[in-house]
Amino acid sequence: MFTRTRIWLVLLLMLVCVPILLHAQKEAPISIIRDDEIERSLRVFATSIFKASGLAADNVEIVIINDPTLNAFVSGGQRIYLHTGLIVESDDPLLVTGVMAHEAGHIAGGHLIRKRDEAEALGIESAISYVLGAASIAVGAPAAGQAIISGGTQVAQRGFLKYSRIYEESADQSGLQALEKAGLSARGLAKLLDKLNNEQALLHGNIDPYAQTHPPSVERLQHVKNFIQTSKVGDAPAPQAWQDQQRRNVAKLKGFIDPPERTLKNYPESDTSVAARYARAIAYYRQPDMKRALSEIDLLIKDYPNDPYFLELKGQMLFEHSKVEESIPYYRRAVQLQPDSALIRLGLGIAEIATEKKTYLEEAVMHLERVVLKEPKNAMAWRQLGIAYGRRNELGMSYMALAEEATLLGKKEDAKRFSKKAEELLPENSPGAIKIRDLKAALDKKKDDGLF
Repeated sequence: MFTRTRIWLVLLLMLVCVPILLHAQKEAPISIIRDDEIERSLRVFATSIFKASGLAADNVEIVIINDPTLNAFVSGGQRIYLHTGLIVESDDPLLVTGVMAHEAGHIAGGHLIRKRDEAEALGIESAISYVLGAASIAVGAPAAGQAIISGGTQVAQRGFLKYSRIYEESADQSGLQALEKAGLSARGLAKLLDKLNNEQALLHGNIDPYAQTHPPSVERLQHVKNFIQTSKVGDAPAPQAWQDQQRRNVAKLKGFIDPPERTLKNYPESDTSVAARYARAIAYYRQPDMKRALSEIDLLIKDYPNDPYFLELKGQMLFEHSKVEESIPYYRRAVQLQPDSALIRLGLGIAEIATEKKTYLEEAVMHLERVVLKEPKNAMAWRQLGIAYGRRNELGMSYMALAEEATLLGKKEDAKRFSKKAEELLPENSPGAIKIRDLKAALDKKKDDGLF
């Protein structure tokens, strides 16, 4: 039944794809931000929520998208996407925690799979309307054709949106229950809904409630407020350590994303908080005013010598301003303090390779092998590992690593070419040869599934 549905959708949509594509606009690619400090702290905020939602916390991935809008969503199974706009607006860590509780509710409820199935079912209804409408236009009845298209798609769309609103209400309720079970207040969720309610009123005026994917914000806000009043947790604030960390998260993101002038205005010299000093160090580094940037970060390191992220930042500053070998001690110390951080370890490996000195190669390979073990889908790590193997004249292993990178980037021909070269050079049944066999099997499966 599922296959037949897909076939009919393809056949129907093929008939109208040309006029639709003529009006399509090219969308900007999604920009993902990777930062160990922010990712780690978000996971600390969310772990108890995930467990309270009945999820295996380690299996839920948190991805940060560089987008200024106040948004978050679930996609690809157990993967939560958070926009930077949401994080920087979360002055209270319970705001972003409340959002993750809501998204965890979607995962626990299997809403993504259900939405897909319902969209496909409703898509037939909509697609038929498009075909009939297009046919009417083609035979010289444009008014009738437009009416068929408009009416059919509106009925299908409203049906799908009704299901979407039901799932949003369910996720709200699941999220509130998870917060309560985890001993966290829903006050952050109330703050967010209040912001959204004000934005809706300001930008859209009167909104058709039946044309929305979510229930009206004013209704959701009242529901959350009522829940807080009866909750055992009530309006309790987040732990102080969470509040301090979220201020750092916001400062760090603003420092790297906003124009330096805006960051320096938002965090003036008169603000001597750790978060403000952090933001200024990043802003000066981006100007670039290296003298002031190094002065700020050196003072932070002096006050907090065991903070891995201040050390990592100084390493990054030095590395990106051509002081490659000088950056290595800072990266090394950061790795010692945060040994399970794949991203800091990756930075160290890249710096060691960039020195172009053989004395660093063995250590670089060791670090990068640990990175790909922890993050097997990190394409950059595989590329750097391929370079390091190549410089050690381990060409079979180098091609193996480059084949992994090409596969992750969807470069089918490169992946096949590198795999073949690796297979020719690696000893039979060696770890690298086994890896290549697994990779080729995965490539064949993707081909069979139509993914490559």
